[in-house]
Amino acid sequence: MNGAPKVFISSTVTDLKEFRDKAKAAAIRSGFLPIMNKDWAAKDNKPLDECMARVDDTHLTVAIVAHRYGWVPEGQPDHKSICRLECERTVRQDNRKALLVFVVDETAPWPDDKKEAYRLTEAALQGKYDLIPALALEVQRNTAALQEFKTWLTQNRIRAMFATSEELERKVESALKDWLVNNPSFAPIAKSQAKAQANPERYLAQLYEECAHIDIRGLHVGSGKAHRFPIADLYIELDITGGGKLKNTLGHPRRVVVGDPGAGKTTFLRWIAHTLAGDRLGVTDKAAEKLLGLTRPLLPVFVSIAEWLEHVAHMKTDSVSKTESVCGSSWKGVGDAGQQSMQPPTTTKNPQWLVHFLDSQSASREWGLDATWFKERLNQGDCLLLFDGLDEASDRKTREFATELLEAVAATWKQCPILVTSRPSGYQDRSVLPNFQPSTIEALNDHAVETFLDRWSRALHPTDTKVAEAHRLELLQALNGRPNIRRLARNTVMLTALAVVHWNEKRLPEQRAELYESILLWLSRSRELRPGRAGPERSLEVLRTLALAMQNVEGGRKVQVTRHWAAEQIADLFPDEPARPTRFSKPSRSIALAEKFLEEEELDSGIIVRRGNEVRFWHLSFQEYLAARAIGGLSEQSQRALLFGTYKRLYEPEWREVGQLLGGVLYEQGRKKVDVLITAVLDELYGNGGSQSKPPNLADQARAVGLLDGIVRDLSPYQYQPSDPRYRQTFTEVMRIFEPEPSKSVPIKLRIETAEALGRAGDPRLVDDKLRWVEIPGGKFLMGAQQQDSSTSNYEPDAYDDELPPHWVEVDSFNIGRYPVTVQEYAVFIEDDGYAESRWWLPKEFGRRQQPEDWQKQVEHQNRPVVGVSWFEAMAYCLWLTDRLRRLGQLKPTESIRLPTEAEWEWAARGNTPRRYPWGDAEPKAERLNFNSQVGSPTPVGVYPLGATPEDVLDLAGNVLEWCADGYDGGYYQACHSQGTVKNPTGQGTGAARVVRGGSWSYYAGSCRSACRNDGDPDGRDGYTGFRCARVQS
Repeated sequence: MNGAPKVFISSTVTDLKEFRDKAKAAAIRSGFLPIMNKDWAAKDNKPLDECMARVDDTHLTVAIVAHRYGWVPEGQPDHKSICRLECERTVRQDNRKALLVFVVDETAPWPDDKKEAYRLTEAALQGKYDLIPALALEVQRNTAALQEFKTWLTQNRIRAMFATSEELERKVESALKDWLVNNPSFAPIAKSQAKAQANPERYLAQLYEECAHIDIRGLHVGSGKAHRFPIADLYIELDITGGGKLKNTLGHPRRVVVGDPGAGKTTFLRWIAHTLAGDRLGVTDKAAEKLLGLTRPLLPVFVSIAEWLEHVAHMKTDSVSKTESVCGSSWKGVGDAGQQSMQPPTTTKNPQWLVHFLDSQSASREWGLDATWFKERLNQGDCLLLFDGLDEASDRKTREFATELLEAVAATWKQCPILVTSRPSGYQDRSVLPNFQPSTIEALNDHAVETFLDRWSRALHPTDTKVAEAHRLELLQALNGRPNIRRLARNTVMLTALAVVHWNEKRLPEQRAELYESILLWLSRSRELRPGRAGPERSLEVLRTLALAMQNVEGGRKVQVTRHWAAEQIADLFPDEPARPTRFSKPSRSIALAEKFLEEEELDSGIIVRRGNEVRFWHLSFQEYLAARAIGGLSEQSQRALLFGTYKRLYEPEWREVGQLLGGVLYEQGRKKVDVLITAVLDELYGNGGSQSKPPNLADQARAVGLLDGIVRDLSPYQYQPSDPRYRQTFTEVMRIFEPEPSKSVPIKLRIETAEALGRAGDPRLVDDKLRWVEIPGGKFLMGAQQQDSSTSNYEPDAYDDELPPHWVEVDSFNIGRYPVTVQEYAVFIEDDGYAESRWWLPKEFGRRQQPEDWQKQVEHQNRPVVGVSWFEAMAYCLWLTDRLRRLGQLKPTESIRLPTEAEWEWAARGNTPRRYPWGDAEPKAERLNFNSQVGSPTPVGVYPLGATPEDVLDLAGNVLEWCADGYDGGYYQACHSQGTVKNPTGQGTGAARVVRGGSWSYYAGSCRSACRNDGDPDGRDGYTGFRCARVQS
């Protein structure tokens, strides 16, 4: 018997077809030639002789026995089945061979129709009742014979138990390889045969299935359960810094994809692996070319860097015993689950560690592929190597070792493209791959977000397109409703989290504290739980301590700190033995454990991220919320000491969000807890118990109102209103300064001081959408000025030449901003990546600037008009606001936001009276406007209610100059005058200059006239020019 070893596979046929196929596949992978018995029941007795001859012609037999006895050839006095005769033939004394026995686990579930007794049921179902008595005797006899056969099989030999076809396949393959160990003369040819038969189908099928889905776990909020979705249904293409799609990085042979936690790095690799595996399996047709741009479907090799490094470390540690185990035979290997064909490399930084790892994976996962097979594929350049998670190496030295291994792999298999992923924290210093091109994943843009929401909604409602579309629109509006939520949604993990919360709750929680708690719990629970690792609740407890420490720093909040500083703040939460504390520092062991915790959190949950040697919370809102949670866990006395002590933290602008979130945290503990906080603020204002001798000044009241109004607004989903009557009393008193008549009794200096305090704590006027716009009906008016006749309209003796002559203009109805755009409103544009989105900008302007001039100083005055912005920045803001309001459903598709035209601006300021100034013809004075450097800077919007137009448009005169849409032309009015009535004019100008209107805080009275024109360089920025918006029909 020459050639490959032959194995006879004996079993019943009709009930074990799937199991026989699996055993055959295992034999082929092991290098054997499988010989299968046949179903001889329909033939005469001659096939028995043929069957015995086949048994004689093989080297061993695999017997598979379940719950059927099988065919009994005629003339068998002992009622022996064909399977038993085959087994007895195998072990007869004159030609004894190995008999490998596999018997079903009697306790395992098994289909009734595959059992011996089912033959009676089958006869009854077919109506063959006359056969049942005789058949019952035969079934009884076969059952007894089957039990006796199983007993015989286990005499003097070991049997293997199985419950499923997959388990049988693994055990047959393992037993056949053990047989080769005991029959080493067959090993070389079996190995050669196995190599010739090697088929990556099982490997590809496993990879295809493992990468086929995106598992969406549930969040803390809600009781609904999330789902498992096909990756093709939810995956969205990602962009990279500098333009282009992430998938285009496959065109570079050496690429590192860098992205923050949750940016989609691993999902990207899984999508590639799934696509390529599908093509090679024939499940898809040219998907690699259509989706990835690859001309041929390379073999995807997906490697978790952490698992690879763990494998190398294990083999290096146990190299002696492993070497002994592989030297005995070319088949002897590592581990109980499978056998390796390759000895471990003898050097550390050896690229063959990749092959050894793949060989080990093949052995344990039974792919049927050996080291030689993988080497051949690599040498032929047939693989796309996908290395996931360089940052997941356990420490800096391990990352550097991983980098060296990757460099060795790249140098050895130059024809194989390589893609590596890492967080920024893991790809720096000596961990950078010098010959790899880095690509950084960009935040999701609006199109990507909306694409995900569309796919998400259709996946949830696959059979009802109308319901899916309604779900999409509802979720989109919920995301767009709050800038901080919209900002979170630019990260794929956060977007998914928000979508799941919406699904579970049928809404997005309007209360932010509830929402942040849900997201943070999900992030913490989704991390890998390693031995000795703190649970998610414990981790959040530690992070709350860190967040409060970073918030409560003397000299101002910190948003990024060194890891060592962070470790010192949380070290008390970790055990300090066995090290002893010194006089000067916390126990070193505590700090070491704290630093380890921080590093693990950076890698696992992504709640904190590393930037160089420093750490920060992934999003500032996380720091603010966790700080609020930490404060909420203190006693009422400790809360007061922290919030109203020496530094009175709660009134600082950097604590505004903490204070509002604290309200939500306390509400979870009970409405009365919020009342206690509100009362504490008012006690600080009026004196504890109202004992203060004189009422507080307006500025202090405004500061309290801004703070408390923010808390109350944040709790609006619960219809919360403070029980302390002083809250409403104080609110009413403060807001009087913005009303014309009451403001007369308040000196302008005090009004400004009060409004500034309100702005620092949170000006409620700026969050009320009803106050944003003033409707200006369309009409016809005389625009410009004349100097000749004081008895006729538009007489302006001090008019400039570019205001002459007056000419008739007609404008359509429009809405104009009640105030100039404020610092607070412009900050939303910046936070929403306004400067990072090219679609709001002219190509030559995009990327030139990142924020207005002197922005850090401006943000200290949230309710002042924004200044230091060019005409191009104002235009970009208007385009962004158009998009935002449309997404919120607050702007009709036929409407848009833009800068007002010069004609619209003058119509809003002059009206049809006509007014020389926005309020009328009375000369300017300090009670009406901020001009002539009397204040010396811009003032909060609306503090000059006596300077408002009859329609209540404020600050049109003084405070800041305002950009208009028109180009400037000093002779434009002459051209208009010759045309008669001009409808909706838009001056194009003769050069680059643009019109600015309204005068400013530094301009004299004449420049604040309704007719006065000024020109400005569209690229210019200064401290006295801002803008306001118009809402018009597109």
